[in-house]
Amino acid sequence: MTPELLNYLCDPMSKKPLSLKDAVYDQVGGITSGKLISPNGVIYRIESGIPRFVSNLKLKKTVESFGDEWNYFNFTDFKVN
Repeated sequence: MTPELLNYLCDPMSKKPLSLKDAVYDQVGGITSGKLISPNGVIYRIESGIPRFVSNLKLKKTVESFGDEWNYFNFTDFKVN
């Protein structure tokens, strides 16, 4: 994640700016890991350069739901339409 993105990221719930803590940078200045902290104390992790705004539990449910929908709908018909 490039540090310039911090100017555009905000807490998804409160819409307030986030502060960066415990940042680890790569050799070209990109942020590879760390924490984004909202003013009310909510912590969002940065992993492999990607800010994670969804908890692991919600992410697991989203992945499972996507897999179910992928199997339910006919992808060939979807591409045609």
